[in-house]
Amino acid sequence: MKVIRWVARVLGILIIMSFVAMHFSEDGLSKSYGLELTRDILPLNWIITIAAYILAWKWERASGILILTMYIIHGILDPRAWFVPFWIIMAIPGFLFLVCSLERKKRTENKED
Repeated sequence: MKVIRWVARVLGILIIMSFVAMHFSEDGLSKSYGLELTRDILPLNWIITIAAYILAWKWERASGILILTMYIIHGILDPRAWFVPFWIIMAIPGFLFLVCSLERKKRTENKED
């Protein structure tokens, strides 16, 4: 289970690094979206997702749920995101954090019995 946890953490760090690189690129994040709604909402989605990756080091379950929720919201606002490999990769650590937290919960329940 430690391997899954560290894979999720490393992927989270790589995603944070790509966010920073895109944010400080010549075009910037806000210019990559065409619609007004998505230009205003999706960067907020990014910020919440990045915060969830950071918080996942402490609260895996809550952060995993938040990451997957942000993926779903992003997919609703921009349906193309469901099939873009980058966005799918962003959801994988959220799923892995959930798996780790549920496994930890199961282990603690078994120790109590």
